[in-house]
Amino acid sequence: LSLRPQSQSFTMSPVLVLGAAGVVGFGVCHAWLLEPDAHVYAVDNRKEALDNLAERLGLANIQDRLHLIPGDIATDGEQVKATVEKELAKNNHTLLHVVSAIGCSSPDVGGSLSASHALEKVKETYEKVLFPNLLATTMFLEMIRNVEGASYTVAGGPFTHHCPDKSLYNTSIESSF
Repeated sequence: LSLRPQSQSFTMSPVLVLGAAGVVGFGVCHAWLLEPDAHVYAVDNRKEALDNLAERLGLANIQDRLHLIPGDIATDGEQVKATVEKELAKNNHTLLHVVSAIGCSSPDVGGSLSASHALEKVKETYEKVLFPNLLATTMFLEMIRNVEGASYTVAGGPFTHHCPDKSLYNTSIESSF
């Protein structure tokens, strides 16, 4: 599976990446920015991680193509949407692709759960994963609803929104096959 854009129209269009500083969002940003004319509008609720995204990506000449938008969809959704719209207009771009990589930071590990603990986990999952994704879909799907060729992708699962350790992307992986 490749996250790299395949067609000319796909690479020339801007992408909005929600959860951009996490593992999945980072990979999407990196793959998109490998294309010389691609623009990435990166949103994340962890401002410090988002501010370090360009450095972590390690790609040259992306400062004009990587647009950082700090904000929390769950608490500042309308403000985030307004900022995205403002940035798109400023750059004369029409949004065509959205990738939502808002997810949990770690998997639920542990033994058996009591009923009250299980209920807390359900509430936490709703507040941190499901609710922000529902809000994001409501807000950003509307922006691309009538755009031919538009796409909306949701990626999730354990560690989706975990901030990758620098050692994970600065090492080579060797196979014994």
